[in-house]
Amino acid sequence: MGKGCVAFVSVGMAMVFLAGVVGQCTRGAGVAEQQNNVPARTVATISGKPLSDEVVLRTLDTQKAQMAQYMPSGFPPEQEAGMAGQTINTLLRQVASRAIAEKEKVDLSDAAITKHAAEQLDKAVKTEVDKLISEKKLKPNPSAADVDKAIKASFGQTVTEVRTAQTKNLEESLKDPARKETLLNSVAEQLLLASYAEKVDASPAAIKRSYDVISAKRIFLINSAATDIAAQATKIAGELKGGLKFEEAMNKYSQEPAQPGKTVSDNLTSVSGQQLTQEAYAPLASLKAGEVSPPIRTPEGISIYKVLSVKNEAPADFEKKKADYEKTFRETQARQKLDAQVDELLKSGEVRWQNKTIEALYDLGQLSFATDATQRNAKLKKIAAAGKEGAEKGEAADIKIGALVYYAALNQLSMTASATERAELAPQIADAVTKLLQTTEDFKLRVKLIDAAIEAKNAAEATDNLFKSAQYNSDYSAAGQAVYGEMQAKFKELKDKKLLVAEGEKQIEAEFQRWRKEKVAYEKAEAEAKAAAEAEAKKNPAPATGASKSPAPAAGNGTPK
Repeated sequence: MGKGCVAFVSVGMAMVFLAGVVGQCTRGAGVAEQQNNVPARTVATISGKPLSDEVVLRTLDTQKAQMAQYMPSGFPPEQEAGMAGQTINTLLRQVASRAIAEKEKVDLSDAAITKHAAEQLDKAVKTEVDKLISEKKLKPNPSAADVDKAIKASFGQTVTEVRTAQTKNLEESLKDPARKETLLNSVAEQLLLASYAEKVDASPAAIKRSYDVISAKRIFLINSAATDIAAQATKIAGELKGGLKFEEAMNKYSQEPAQPGKTVSDNLTSVSGQQLTQEAYAPLASLKAGEVSPPIRTPEGISIYKVLSVKNEAPADFEKKKADYEKTFRETQARQKLDAQVDELLKSGEVRWQNKTIEALYDLGQLSFATDATQRNAKLKKIAAAGKEGAEKGEAADIKIGALVYYAALNQLSMTASATERAELAPQIADAVTKLLQTTEDFKLRVKLIDAAIEAKNAAEATDNLFKSAQYNSDYSAAGQAVYGEMQAKFKELKDKKLLVAEGEKQIEAEFQRWRKEKVAYEKAEAEAKAAAEAEAKKNPAPATGASKSPAPAAGNGTPK
């Protein structure tokens, strides 16, 4: 965290309602330093509310840093692109929620945000206290002093210290326009959900109805670019009213496959009470056994249902825990309402993109394998072209994202391509790999270039790329040792095929020797640090409820040695 930021200790507590918002006031040190004098640019607006590139880049950097502890050797670029696309989607939905919140007149004043932050912290502390009591690390009805002592033993700070730090950080964020923008986008969604939850019809009867389960048969039409399924569904509904038996219509029209040895009309489905509370399924809620629904559209397609039975499956302890079930019901209804509103807003013309590279990243994340293959490939080609343009002509911050999108889109295209199509894509993929390697070193990507050079019998290219891989290798962990072994194997392959340039061969061997020497020094330092920690632990035993700390992973491939 940079100056003025607070990294709240929240491993086991949701104490950090502001995590990822206020606490992330800088991106990685190197990136932040490069961007200090660069004004934030608007990536997109939704109903006039902006999403800035500063917010996008900071969030992506923070997410990647958090995930690095699980994958110290780095992410496959395909996975990184997928995660990044989902992140853009999350950020857009936050901006959309803020636009809806302002339209709904939700209080987004500084006072409302401060109050919400305090409430979230109080809830998190209560959750942690309940957990400690259940673990018998705290007595029931503990005093404030006992709570502070237990929380500090687990997380290194008392509740008072966390509250003070959060208050200070929040005050600073509310004074900083850029940080406040980020804060508003995140908090608006939470405040809007709370507002909706209060207005939900949560009578015992309504909550009990949410446990109704409908057993039914259905005629299902899958979304298709080639067929107007709405017109087809209307036609089927007319035939049913005209006397066509439902089971006959299932066999004739439904696009669901039959079970082995059975017909389509034997298929059964169910609709849960939670689904029945959604607007799309509302026509089903009032139907009785034997009745047929009108066409119901869902994201997957259109269904016409015939109700077989309705059964209520409310939990046995419903009356005893009515308050808990009411809370869950309100929260679920509020979330469903907001999600539907956000979906509608994102599909409207209210989203105005101003950064084509990040738009391409978003489009890549939204692309579904269920999409018609021809349409999907056309979209992937368009996304790849936008990524390439970003990598070649975009602003400094767009280059990495552009290269990532360019490569990931081409990689997806190649997965379903024929042998001839893959051969045609090969030069573009090599270009995308080269562009991506200019921003991030990755041995597995280098191997693609090495293998292409082997196929072309280009010794200079093969040698140069293996040398660069060895030069960048500074990971001495188990993952780094595995990469080193792969480099050795590739080195032997090039040597056996006589595809090593003499001078380059010496340089590669020198880098291998450098890595082995540094690995010995790394392991010695690790052993010394472990011995020192054990000695310190004997002098100052850790409290019984302390949170364990694991060593930071070894540095990955990043800087040439």
